[in-house]
Amino acid sequence: MSDPAPPAASGRLIWGGFCLSAWLRLLARNRFDVAPPFRRAARTATLLSAVSSLLGVAQEMCFGRAIRRTKLRDAPIFILGHWRCGTTFLFDLLSRDERFAYPDTYECFFPGHFLVSRDFVTRRVPLGGDRGVDRVPLGWGQPREDEFALCALGAPSPYLTAAFPNRPPQCPESLDLHGLSPRDRHAWARTYHRFLQALTLKKGKRLLLKCPPHTARLRVLGRRFPDARFIHIVRDPFAVIPSTLRLWRTVFDSLGLQTPTYAGLEDYVFENFRCVYQRLDQDRPGIPASRFHELRYEDLVAGPLGQLRTIYERLALEGFEQQQPELTRYLATLRDYEPNRHQLSPELRAGIQRHCGDVLRRYGYRSDAK
Repeated sequence: MSDPAPPAASGRLIWGGFCLSAWLRLLARNRFDVAPPFRRAARTATLLSAVSSLLGVAQEMCFGRAIRRTKLRDAPIFILGHWRCGTTFLFDLLSRDERFAYPDTYECFFPGHFLVSRDFVTRRVPLGGDRGVDRVPLGWGQPREDEFALCALGAPSPYLTAAFPNRPPQCPESLDLHGLSPRDRHAWARTYHRFLQALTLKKGKRLLLKCPPHTARLRVLGRRFPDARFIHIVRDPFAVIPSTLRLWRTVFDSLGLQTPTYAGLEDYVFENFRCVYQRLDQDRPGIPASRFHELRYEDLVAGPLGQLRTIYERLALEGFEQQQPELTRYLATLRDYEPNRHQLSPELRAGIQRHCGDVLRRYGYRSDAK
């Protein structure tokens, strides 16, 4: 999302990476309303989630104490931005720096047992293709957003909506966490921190993390990780909104346990947009300027090396000169990439002007874009 788009090869089996209790809660919350064409997939996911839970017990027995004792290497670096704002592109560029580690596809889809199961599974199950919403390639080792891991570990998440797209949105209060009780918010933070400890135990490097919902969680993350760095990327809403609508349709089609009708999807996207930017505006003053940097996607595309240099300098990351040759080589491989283009209906264009006006004005985008 930038992106809850899973590998096409995994499809609905992504739910099999959940611990069994989280999967059963999701089913029960939605009254087991699985449409007939998807019942076999649901049964398979139930079996796989039971296996995931057993493997989770094995990981706890083998590594539980070591995980609890692991301290994060330096403060994490968080890439923030609404879905389809270019967070994946920025994540991909920054992940070229070998001093940083990031959660990859396998670790995010199987967060409860990746320390004990990864080699066995990845050697036997190939993963390829692209994400379905764009031409970004996939692989078990590709950078992935950690919201998937939170879902699988039982934390509340708006991404759970993908399972039952025709029912009300799942856990809307979890987008910014402010709707959770203090106890549930603490449990969310504890679950997340433990996942990052497991990643650090395996990789031993500073963590680079990308997750669009975290854009609305700046206050919680800033308190949990007081020395963290935050990079916020913004993009023209006239590109973001239609791309996000396409993203959710793709996710519903590939992950849903119901044939999606897409009813209310446009309202859902606009409500999430409003929540993300409203919460970001409220929370940003609590983060020192030396730990928060903001850029536009259009500027990153036009001059990626200059924008990356600025990020390194503003956030005191150091080492850009050493990274520049590799970044230059990598950017040369992307010259033929072209983003998707969207045709906006007059109704959608009017909706963007109405719901996204503040963001259009604040970041210098034209409200009459064609």
